[in-house]
Amino acid sequence: MTYRIGIDLGGTKIIGAIFDEKHKKLASIKKNTKGFQGPEVTIKRIVDLIYSLLKTSHLSVKSISSIGFGVPSSVDHLSGKMLTAPNLGWKDVNLKVAIEKEFGIFTYVENDVNAGTYGEYVMTLNKKYEHVVGIFFGTGIGGGLIINGQLFHGARGMAGEIGHMVLKPNGLLCGCGNKGCFETVASKSGLLHQMKLDSKKKGNQFLKKVVKKEDALVVKSSDLKKALELGDPYITKQVAKMARYMGLGIANIINILNPQAVILGGGVMEGLKDYLWPALLKNLNKNAFPGSLETVEIRVCELGDDAVMIGASLLAEVYRG
Repeated sequence: MTYRIGIDLGGTKIIGAIFDEKHKKLASIKKNTKGFQGPEVTIKRIVDLIYSLLKTSHLSVKSISSIGFGVPSSVDHLSGKMLTAPNLGWKDVNLKVAIEKEFGIFTYVENDVNAGTYGEYVMTLNKKYEHVVGIFFGTGIGGGLIINGQLFHGARGMAGEIGHMVLKPNGLLCGCGNKGCFETVASKSGLLHQMKLDSKKKGNQFLKKVVKKEDALVVKSSDLKKALELGDPYITKQVAKMARYMGLGIANIINILNPQAVILGGGVMEGLKDYLWPALLKNLNKNAFPGSLETVEIRVCELGDDAVMIGASLLAEVYRG
């Protein structure tokens, strides 16, 4: 039996897992990314993670058929080069070459939301639709497009950058360099940026605690959920605003692409769904064409944290041939 490795490289964490031929997960390990310390530091952490996975699973390098990555970047998926990753601060990093040099195993690199969308498409939708959009809300916002049953990459692998469509002209500065991107109004990094700007105003204990941290991105969706459960007025207001922008952004995508299904995933969606859903749906229904809404299924990702890893590992096997 051969095994495959799937790795989800995120803005704040790296999660890796080993899967068998029946998609069963044998082991999983999580590490902090430390992306802004530079690619070399993070790649070293990835290499260590892979060796730890092999040790935990009692497997050798020779038993692994492929390694698939889902990364927060536009990707030249044929060369494996990460073109631009705003939430890591990386440009033109060839992850495929680095990993293949270390392990001698076929490695495939894909945009993380493309990978997550593909994982859901295969494992939970069972490929029953031809046209599917994945939108994942986490540290940033990513999009994955399946058109005519195939992942759509665009001319240079940059299709699906849904997080960087501008929804609020002259809004907050985004990591990509533009202002008012979807990410700035509906992602965790956008919320935390706004919190920092508001920190000088009369706030609450949660807000004061967050802005004192050296790296506010360590704040988890579970922290935000706790604040919402306690009725924190500032967080409640900001999350309601996020939900409205989510609905608007999703409506725009539905109007443009007329998909049969929209899959919503990512840590923010999974952790805060109960607080986001009512306002999200209200604004979605308000802004999407009625005809498109009648034929689209809006669903939340079922694979959770495993979506990107599973999708990346499946795609690695597809491209390994």
